[in-house]
Amino acid sequence: MRRAQAVCSAALLALAPCSAGASQKPSEFSELSLEELGQINVSVASLLPASLLDAASTISSISREQWQRRGARRLLDALEFQPAVQVLPHIVGNQAIVMRAMVPGGAPGGVAMTWDDVPLTDLLRASTQHMSGLNLGALGQVQVIQGPGSALYGSDAFYGLVALRSPDSDGTRLSWIARSDGFGEAHVHDGRRLEGGTRLRLAVAANGQAGQSQQAPVGAADGTPVVRENRMRAKTASLRLASATDSAWSWFAGLYLHDYHIDDTHGVGTRASGGTDIGWSHTHFAMAQAGVRHDLGSAQSLELKGYYWRSGNDIGSILASTPAPVRRDLLSEQHRAGLQATWRNTAPSLRTEYALSAGIERVAVDKVRGDLRSLAGAFLRTVDNPAQGLGRTVRNMTLEANTRWDDGRWRLVYGGRMDHYSDFGSHGSPRLGLVFQPAPGSAFKLLYGQAFRAPSATELLGSPGSALPNPALKPEVIDTLELVGVRQDGRLLAQATLFASQSRDGVATQLVAPSRLVQFVNVDRNKSHGASFSLRYAAGRWQADLAGSWARGRNENMGRKFRTFPAAKLDAGLGWTFDDPSWQVFFNQRWQSKVDDVSAGAAFPPQGLPHYARTDLALVKRWTATMEGTVQLRNLTDRRNLFTSPSGARGGVPDSGITLAAGMQLLF
Repeated sequence: MRRAQAVCSAALLALAPCSAGASQKPSEFSELSLEELGQINVSVASLLPASLLDAASTISSISREQWQRRGARRLLDALEFQPAVQVLPHIVGNQAIVMRAMVPGGAPGGVAMTWDDVPLTDLLRASTQHMSGLNLGALGQVQVIQGPGSALYGSDAFYGLVALRSPDSDGTRLSWIARSDGFGEAHVHDGRRLEGGTRLRLAVAANGQAGQSQQAPVGAADGTPVVRENRMRAKTASLRLASATDSAWSWFAGLYLHDYHIDDTHGVGTRASGGTDIGWSHTHFAMAQAGVRHDLGSAQSLELKGYYWRSGNDIGSILASTPAPVRRDLLSEQHRAGLQATWRNTAPSLRTEYALSAGIERVAVDKVRGDLRSLAGAFLRTVDNPAQGLGRTVRNMTLEANTRWDDGRWRLVYGGRMDHYSDFGSHGSPRLGLVFQPAPGSAFKLLYGQAFRAPSATELLGSPGSALPNPALKPEVIDTLELVGVRQDGRLLAQATLFASQSRDGVATQLVAPSRLVQFVNVDRNKSHGASFSLRYAAGRWQADLAGSWARGRNENMGRKFRTFPAAKLDAGLGWTFDDPSWQVFFNQRWQSKVDDVSAGAAFPPQGLPHYARTDLALVKRWTATMEGTVQLRNLTDRRNLFTSPSGARGGVPDSGITLAAGMQLLF
């Protein structure tokens, strides 16, 4: 009840700054034609202006409308219907992203995340798990790049990139939703023009989830059932200011806040917990960024921007110990700061546009320790972590160039990035692409990229009682080749990709005898290949969304296939507008092939999980141009689906059963 009251209070507070005097409703992403969707700037894929059609990447853009009508609650839920992408429950209630069947031997990582272009990867684990609870209600769009992106984003983007975009439209939007499983969310977006043309963008969101009482497939070591409540609450806000765009000089600034708690959820896995797999996670995050740009005419510009963020995190879990299990809180404080300058220019005689960027970043683990308590809560001791005080400075330089010929039908994209790391040296990431547009609305792309992933603090320095240090650890390296086809017009937006990747010097754990501890070493060689496609089609009253993939990955050292990633995935959606156009219905079917509960080579043999299948239904009623209501049924057939668990939760992690949700959206 308290969390429900908190969500309602957030909605009422959010109304306070809203202006009822705004004369136009915000521009709706869903009102754009499919042809216009393909032309939306996907700047995340390039230092230069790019659209879905000519970007030298496999890229998709996910709108707020798409994830809302599929009943997404948490941030990464918005990605679950992307082809060749798997969202997995990871340690202590967090989520992890795996792309294209590349399942690493260590902890899932290598997928970068940015929030309005600021990188969110930490140093302790080289991951973004501390941000998986960020409110979807505070976002306006998510863009996804599959394939290496290190040529633009450094070692963070080893397998791909998830770019979060804050809302960017004038007017006020108020929305709230409540679900039968105790989840509720409210958010407000407010966009307006201030005196002098300055644009203000405010987004505030709060959610909460009451106890769910989900029973784990595998109980405690003594045979008693493990029931998890999965209680959750999150608050996210962003405030951004940007100058008018009709001047040679422009500037922007933003402040971002996030607070996330999840309690009584899955922990660190069945083996590490001794069977009683319970965990909790608390995150506090604050970020500021600012930048200035000077347009010099003739497509020349100079941009300077900087950012700083700080994150505090508590990852708690039950651990197996002698003589009795203990409760451990791994408490950490980290920060990241960066400064980047980018010069953009054209060489008309060479039919070339180019960008040159140089920057410096500092990422550090300020504090980290483990506090141990008895199951009754009595303090036992503190375990120091060797990563405390570790810092890393990265200097980088990036070049990207596009050369066009034959009236723009052919386009060569080339360049790369050089990074120098203060703790292990330098590494380069080349990028090369050839784009052919035989006709307006069509493109074929042949792409190559190399990426690397720098070791995390935990991989380099170890973890007390579980992992030995290895200061000689080297970066992982991956080479990827892609063939992409894109087609768009007023009714159709389609993309298909063939891909093959090979990585070397992969970081994995090996048992070190006689210590009975593990050590991270560069031993893995992994391969993956497959195909993916996505299609959106609209004609008359019908709208169809179809996405699917086939992907296989394997560890070349052991000859093992990665069976925790589904070989086949399919997501099919169908929308229909009634004779009364104010009513719409949306049907979605998600399916994926069978997977194992844990990776091969774990302390216990993997067990097969049934294929995942989920049917969702949404009914939308637009009463007026400014008011819309939605009723959703998630998992309509009440199928008992299970997720594989990279953390080692034997038997998998259960998905929620059938849930009913009702929501309302108001535009001012």
